[in-house]
Amino acid sequence: MKKVILLCTMLGALLWAVEPWTGTIDVGPWWVKDNAGVQQWHQYRGICVLNDSVAWVVGDTGEVYKRTDGLHSHAWTHVTTLPVGYTNYHFNDVFFINADTGWIVGEYKHSAGTHDTLRYRGVIYRTTDEGESWIPQTPSLSYIPYPTPFLKVQFVDGSDGYITCGNGMVIFTTNGGAEWYQTTSDPWNDTNNISVWYDGLHVLNSDSLWVSGDAFGIMSKSTNRGDTWTSYEPNEFKQTYTFPSGTNTPYDTRLANFDAQYGSMNSGFGLGVGSNLL
Repeated sequence: MKKVILLCTMLGALLWAVEPWTGTIDVGPWWVKDNAGVQQWHQYRGICVLNDSVAWVVGDTGEVYKRTDGLHSHAWTHVTTLPVGYTNYHFNDVFFINADTGWIVGEYKHSAGTHDTLRYRGVIYRTTDEGESWIPQTPSLSYIPYPTPFLKVQFVDGSDGYITCGNGMVIFTTNGGAEWYQTTSDPWNDTNNISVWYDGLHVLNSDSLWVSGDAFGIMSKSTNRGDTWTSYEPNEFKQTYTFPSGTNTPYDTRLANFDAQYGSMNSGFGLGVGSNLL
């Protein structure tokens, strides 16, 4: 499927479209195709809009694009300043705390037709000079199952940040990514926890965060940096299906929950398969 980048532009305080034959009024933003300078036929997985001037987009095979001339400039700059070998990775997410400092996370891409033992291995890159240069911050610690993809990244400031992963894991840093640690407990205390990929992450402060995972529709929150979690399986996601024979997956699974955004630890939204918005 051809992927495009859409730019949401609000014209004035509100945009009014009047339909004279009914007298009704539609209020809302216009969406426009906005992929000038971007490689076509790529899947773009992560976006970070820092302000009205600066935005970042990342995707498959190490694709990274930056815009600095404003959201209305309709021109993206292809960033190729990452360390040698970065095109071997699919980048899943990007997050900047200011114009200078940001992180990209992703996973090793699979080579078609080969048995690639590196597939899904996670990667982390950090920049402190607006993307002019990047340094690897991928942890090589025994607690990370091999291979484990890194899916979402968010930071509170230049020190405290979180990354959600595959294999049921969440990792965090307190020093800007120089060191990464696994949370004391996993979000979902279940025998199938390793099967969950946490595709949703919303960090409220250094200690408090929500994560959401695929495969079982899990939504979990922690208020103590992952020492303990409260997990939920919304009824809307408790529909099971069985993997086809030959997939070597012995269990039934639930509908996926792909993302979550929260205004506080007690209120927010979850988005998942089956047209489910909670």
